[in-house]
Amino acid sequence: MKYQLVLQWQLEASNMDFENLIQIEEVLRRQLPKQNYVDGHDYGAGEANIFILTDDPQLSFKQVEHILSTYESWPDVRVAYRPLSADDFTIIWPKSLTEFNVA
Repeated sequence: MKYQLVLQWQLEASNMDFENLIQIEEVLRRQLPKQNYVDGHDYGAGEANIFILTDDPQLSFKQVEHILSTYESWPDVRVAYRPLSADDFTIIWPKSLTEFNVA
């Protein structure tokens, strides 16, 4: 797989807690097509992240959006991806977001 897709919630600006993060991660593991690999999570430093390895980050985002769009935490998510060989992220969601980092 060539890319890392990151779903991120800012802890101060969302109602994401550790239990919700784990629940969402498990839902994605079960429901995402096999061409995606849910590679884990981290929680702390003001953010919660779920990492997904994929060869097509735009398609994977659409699949994630379809699965999670009814979740209460969905409106607060930030999504970006990067090639595994690079450090800079390309932002997917929300369109108005101008900066994305993983602590």
